[in-house]
Amino acid sequence: MVQICQENSALGNNIREKNLTRTKHLRNLFENRFTVEAGNAEKTSLNMVFIKLNEMIGNNAIVTSDAGNFSHWLLRYISFADDRVYLGPVNGAMGYGIASALGAKTSLLERPVWAFAGDGGAMMTIGDLETFKRNNLDAVIVVINNSIYGTIRAHQEKQFPNRAFGTDLGDVNFAKVAEGMGLKAWRIQSNEQIDQVLNEAVNEKGPRLIEVNASIYPIGLT
Repeated sequence: MVQICQENSALGNNIREKNLTRTKHLRNLFENRFTVEAGNAEKTSLNMVFIKLNEMIGNNAIVTSDAGNFSHWLLRYISFADDRVYLGPVNGAMGYGIASALGAKTSLLERPVWAFAGDGGAMMTIGDLETFKRNNLDAVIVVINNSIYGTIRAHQEKQFPNRAFGTDLGDVNFAKVAEGMGLKAWRIQSNEQIDQVLNEAVNEKGPRLIEVNASIYPIGLT
């Protein structure tokens, strides 16, 4: 009986230690979430993009997010205080971001709406852009384009290094796709373009799309 109690106590201590370590790690991430890390020189730093977006998105905005690896940056840098609302999938299914923004804007026309999606998720509901345009809904759609299914690739790289399969995507120009449906659109391809593009997009009205060309790596933040 004494031995069982000792083993249970040791197990409990081990679990507590692991929880404390994880809590400290999460606290450190939160406290340092506005620290800009060096980005890929040939692509756009998602850290810089989302830090800027956090300053520009209205305090009463509805922010919708697709499932995808890009959401690490969204949830790290976009704060949800005041009347900001976050809508995101709980089951990891792609295709939610743009579609939920359409529903949110249709229901609450007076609220600013920002939709976020990766390139994989965006292609699943890209036709909704036509509905945004046809109804002249004032919303901003942000597509993070790194030409891969990022979350699936992350699991592949972790479990089977150098054996990625079926997670590469083509070079889709989402800005051109949006323009073809009548939306105003911009493409951010370097850090130098971030401020100008975001300022232009915020000051426009109607449905509009911002495409951010990001590097494949880093796949995630942790």
